[in-house]
Amino acid sequence: MSALFTIERLAYSGRRTRHEVSRSSKNETFEIDSGSVGAAPEIVRAASLKDLLASSPKLNRVTRGAVWITCDGGVEVHDLLGRLHVVDPSNEPAVPDRWGQDGELPDELNVFSEEDDELDLDAWGGLDLIPRWVRLNGRRVVIARDARRAAALLLDGDFDPVITEQAFSWGFYGESGGPCSWDGGSAAGWCGPALWIHHRWGDLEPHRFVDWAPPAKALTAFLADGVQHNKWELTFVRGVVGMPGLAPEEVAAIEQRSYIEGDWLDSHLSGAVDARVLRELCKRQPDLRPAVHALRHPRSERGSIVYAWLRDLGRQTAAASWLDVDEALRGGRDLPPEPEEADEAVPRPPAPTFIACPRRGTHSSLEECWMCTGDVLAGRITERQALGGSTSRRDQPSRSDT
Repeated sequence: MSALFTIERLAYSGRRTRHEVSRSSKNETFEIDSGSVGAAPEIVRAASLKDLLASSPKLNRVTRGAVWITCDGGVEVHDLLGRLHVVDPSNEPAVPDRWGQDGELPDELNVFSEEDDELDLDAWGGLDLIPRWVRLNGRRVVIARDARRAAALLLDGDFDPVITEQAFSWGFYGESGGPCSWDGGSAAGWCGPALWIHHRWGDLEPHRFVDWAPPAKALTAFLADGVQHNKWELTFVRGVVGMPGLAPEEVAAIEQRSYIEGDWLDSHLSGAVDARVLRELCKRQPDLRPAVHALRHPRSERGSIVYAWLRDLGRQTAAASWLDVDEALRGGRDLPPEPEEADEAVPRPPAPTFIACPRRGTHSSLEECWMCTGDVLAGRITERQALGGSTSRRDQPSRSDT
């Protein structure tokens, strides 16, 4: 048996319960140990943890009172947050837990006795955020609820929301021309499957907010909205398409530089989701298509200028920045100045020549290939040419959408 999680409760009445859930590695059975002296563990047959929890609500029900939940590695925190059945009716007052009329806490609740810190977190979409005496792996849990549903929001030791599955990470650095500079970053993603977190820190309007996460069928539009709202369009293009026209050592030279002015973005989504978001952004903003084409085709007119600035970015003595690269992607930059002679002594690898996708015409979906996706967005080939004459599957949802 491999341990999955343990849930312990202390009700207002003083009644204590404890259940430890384990799973057999040999067959589809689960063992539920209630911790009662002399009582044998309960053996339950279920096809999955989801089916087990659906048939045994005592194992994942979170309501008023104190609850301690511990994952033992057999189930991920992200998944367990999605399995919790949070009972917090919206017709009850949105006040934190209290214990008894005299305010005295049982010894077991000392861990909750210093929870009067103000929660500096914006709730969007009509959400109430209610502190509850709930701990998941020792971390504080706040209940997010509206008139229709409730979910558990996990906080870290600094009362910041915990992102259990990241979508984007973004950073920026700027200079004022004097002794001052500014920097910061942000992270966006899910806290469990039900909640969406955006946390921005640093010198540019820090904020933290929580909202309901979008359903799978609305994810592409939701992510594209977020990119546009934060003005990350070109940064997203750079982060997702990458720099295929640079040799590995040239990419490493850029990554080794510190304090490059501008912003950058890393996507932690799957390649298929990235491709859908990029297509949606190009559909909304057709002026992004030449930027995608330039990054995919380093020998094109705009591509040669973009990659000249990227190579200049890799020189430790260069004054180039991500701002210059973005301006080149928009078509507003000429070639950078020739490097100093001292830099010319360092041999530079030749720029890779663009090669068409060797599997062009055999794909069942554009999501399978970045090369063909870029060529279609740039207008070099049609979708029919990329898919070998058949486009019957292009509107079908991918496996990740279902």
